[in-house]
Amino acid sequence: MSTPGERTETRNWRYVVLLGGILTAFVASGLGIWLLGDHGDGDKTPITPPAAYETLIPPIDVPGMVGATLSPPVRDGALEFTVAGSRCGVIRLGEREAKGEFCTVRVLVHNIGDTARRLPVAAQHGQGSDNVRYASDPALIDAGVAAGGRENPWQAEIRPGETRLGMLIFEVPRGVKLVSVELHESPTSPGAKVTLN
Repeated sequence: MSTPGERTETRNWRYVVLLGGILTAFVASGLGIWLLGDHGDGDKTPITPPAAYETLIPPIDVPGMVGATLSPPVRDGALEFTVAGSRCGVIRLGEREAKGEFCTVRVLVHNIGDTARRLPVAAQHGQGSDNVRYASDPALIDAGVAAGGRENPWQAEIRPGETRLGMLIFEVPRGVKLVSVELHESPTSPGAKVTLN
């Protein structure tokens, strides 16, 4: 039987490990966002996507991303979505070069249901400033995560109560920006709209 002092030490150790993991995710997020950021050189240099494909919640402020503060959560079925920023003007993801440009949207997906769900990447849509609807491309996500040395966060199911952070990537013509995204639990669900800043 353990004493109260031993239980406190065990509990404290868990908090130290959890805090260390969260801090590591924040540092990786910051480095990834810095890699995506505009460093004032005026050109659109090739970038590597952020390494923040984790199942932890990111920092509230995401430097270098449009709409850097978290959006209010929206729900579609058993999935709750929070947009954590977006960026257009990316011309290369790893070895993949855009025909126009890529727009990336960081999104947190929380499973509020009681069964595991897989995010249908191709069912996620972005509305462009040209009034055209674009679908997120799973192959672009694979190219981006391969370049970053990570696994695709959307390939595994999201367990009940779990929150997953990842990117949705859209290819649009040059000069087009995403003005909103429509996020779906399934290809046939009504979806939930989030306006991008």
